[in-house]
Amino acid sequence: ANGGINNFSGTVQSDTNITVSSDTDIVINNHILYQSHNPHLPPDAIGYNNLLGILTWNGNVRIGQSAPNDLNIHGVVMTAGHNGIFTVDNYQSGSPRGTVTLLGGVITDFYGPFGTFRGATSLSGYNRNFVYDARMLEGLSPPYFPYMTYFTSFDDGLDNRLIWQDKGI
Repeated sequence: ANGGINNFSGTVQSDTNITVSSDTDIVINNHILYQSHNPHLPPDAIGYNNLLGILTWNGNVRIGQSAPNDLNIHGVVMTAGHNGIFTVDNYQSGSPRGTVTLLGGVITDFYGPFGTFRGATSLSGYNRNFVYDARMLEGLSPPYFPYMTYFTSFDDGLDNRLIWQDKGI
């Protein structure tokens, strides 16, 4: 989309690989599910061929206010722009909304807020249950998803964390 996507939801059909991309924000307002997946807890899609990429180049991926409680999202979420986040609109208000279960992965600059808590007690927004899609370890990725073929790691000298830098193609 050349603009934002304001009401994203649906089902990724069996044997379908698709990436939904926007220049700006993508707002999820209902479940996004793989037609074929293993629904046990935790869910997985091992042995199935449907795959979704949710990609914004300059915005955020947001869960909208009208999304249902206990939301399920199947796919890999990426905010490619500087400071992009995956978050919940108005996470700090209203009653607790249950859990967002994500089967896939999240690639963002920052970890956006999903809810507020007092200890282990949810006060508002959602709890998170992010389940990594193990098919990504086999080299599977959504079609036309950005990737790096070459990179360099180096120690920043301050806290001994590795920093990754794209060397380009």
